[in-house]
Amino acid sequence: MRIGIRDVIPAEQPWAETAPVLMAVMEESTARRPAAVAIDSAEPVKHGRVVTIFSTKGGVGKSVIACNVATALAQAGSNVILVDLDLQFGDTGIMLDLKPERTIFDAAQNFDRLDPQMLKGYLVKHSSGAQVLLAPVHPEDADAVTVSRIAVILGMLREIADVVVVDTAAAFDDVVLAAIDASDIVYAVATMDVASIKNTRVSLQKLRQLGYDSGLIKLVLNRADSKVWLDAGEVETSLNSEATARIPSDRLVPRSVNRGVPVVLDSPRSPVSRSLVELAKQITAAGMG
Repeated sequence: MRIGIRDVIPAEQPWAETAPVLMAVMEESTARRPAAVAIDSAEPVKHGRVVTIFSTKGGVGKSVIACNVATALAQAGSNVILVDLDLQFGDTGIMLDLKPERTIFDAAQNFDRLDPQMLKGYLVKHSSGAQVLLAPVHPEDADAVTVSRIAVILGMLREIADVVVVDTAAAFDDVVLAAIDASDIVYAVATMDVASIKNTRVSLQKLRQLGYDSGLIKLVLNRADSKVWLDAGEVETSLNSEATARIPSDRLVPRSVNRGVPVVLDSPRSPVSRSLVELAKQITAAGMG
């Protein structure tokens, strides 16, 4: 019932008895489907920007960047929705100290009746003003959040927000590609280590092969001042891409994660916070351009 099963038909049941059951289910589904709403030409549907934070390697700080950028945008007055699309092991709720009373799984369960207004009911409000669509609580619930439903949900969210920030899993799968397809900007996050650089280079090459516009993807170097015998300029040369942001390393970040308070709120004057706020300003400026 949780995944939408309406009835159970025995395999040996005659067709004469099966047909009425199928007809009843079809009629019920049709009745539950929301009617198309006429849009007044004088009030066009609002279309906010979708910004995806992306990396195929875990541990690069992708979720930290997503949470802090969303928080900084909200603090600056934007109507922001943060979406945790790490459907099996999303950490956005922990990083923002939010209780997962409602998640994207619940929205997917009621997909037949879902519209932008109903979708608002599944968002959790953060103290910064940002609204969050959390990942499912249980890893097995991720299967219910299909790629087609993700595409529709992101489309609805951009109708009710100025900016939709999407945090993705450390993967290169259909869910990640659905987010990239819906995006106006994609920030590929890399750190100052050989494994991260290799993964970033391979994923950027793959995105180009798939036909994504090179202007869509922006490089973000996290922990860019790490003393690891690598220079940020060398990394940019290796990736054939200039970093749009260089975020410094700081022990304040893991402390803020453990406290469940974004570092831009916990230590707003720190260099790492200023760099994250600057990244949020770039997003705002791109939307105005």
